[in-house]
Amino acid sequence: MPRQFPPAAKRGTMVVTAPPQVLINGTVAQLAPGARIRGVTNMMVMSASLVGSSVLVNYVRDPLGLVHEVWILSEQEAQEKRDGMEPVRNFRFGSDADKTKTGD
Repeated sequence: MPRQFPPAAKRGTMVVTAPPQVLINGTVAQLAPGARIRGVTNMMVMSASLVGSSVLVNYVRDPLGLVHEVWILSEQEAQEKRDGMEPVRNFRFGSDADKTKTGD
């Protein structure tokens, strides 16, 4: 039976660096106290068991911006479209020069 994810859940690649610190799509984030990580069988997974591993997930942040709910995706679930995995460029076009930089 396929799992149903909340409409607000986003897609990302998560790497647990040093719990509760994680990287989501290469950006530093933090797991909320009491965060729940569910494996492909929907069983709870401890963040320490994922240290250094890169996993494709759907996730939800709490109102403070902390990662609260995480679902590790199966191959079938990974095929579904979901916001959050937009392409990221690691270069700038000359036409981007007149655009203001954010986050720098």
